[in-house]
Amino acid sequence: MPEEKFILLNLEEPKSKELSQVISSNTARKILNLLSEKALSETDIAKKLNIPLPTVHYNIKQLLKANLIEIEDFLWSEKGKKIQ
Repeated sequence: MPEEKFILLNLEEPKSKELSQVISSNTARKILNLLSEKALSETDIAKKLNIPLPTVHYNIKQLLKANLIEIEDFLWSEKGKKIQ
């Protein structure tokens, strides 16, 4: 049986509505669960969850905005672009 993961949320906090909106998304929850096990790039997340990269990017932005995740490091592509 997989390990259960929890988020504690103070309902009096102004950001609680924003947090609840983000975690109400199935895709965002899948991404959050995946990232709780290992740091991955957006491309790796898209491949592992078999979802489009733009969908991953949107949900990552929402998770970042809600302070549920943080970016530790950037990788650089062969073309010199940042990879998240």
